[in-house]
Amino acid sequence: MDPSRASSESRASRPGERAGGTDSATEAGGADRSARIAREIADRVRGLFEVIDLSAGAFRTTATFAPGDRIEGVSVREDAVAIGVVLRCGRPIPEVAAEIRALVAPMVPGRRVDVSVEDVVADAAVGG
Repeated sequence: MDPSRASSESRASRPGERAGGTDSATEAGGADRSARIAREIADRVRGLFEVIDLSAGAFRTTATFAPGDRIEGVSVREDAVAIGVVLRCGRPIPEVAAEIRALVAPMVPGRRVDVSVEDVVADAAVGG
């Protein structure tokens, strides 16, 4: 057997690898991990009184994609996390944004947390 072919075949036959050395299991695992983080962030941020909902933004780009799923309002990237929110009128926006950053930062160590306030709604419009 040709030695160069044998090494190529052995690389391709490792679990989770394709020929050429790209680890497809790691790629899929990374997307799943990002989706889990995005869901957890979304749940925690929605739990804040001032946050009415999350927002993907005007162009719907603030989102995390996973196989068969899209988590809108949270974009988990390698170096940063972007969060789009719709806030209840009341507290100063910079205070609420700082609270969101403080809540999320421990969940994504080493990543910048960007908060985008997409809208502010008066309590009367929300229904209470």
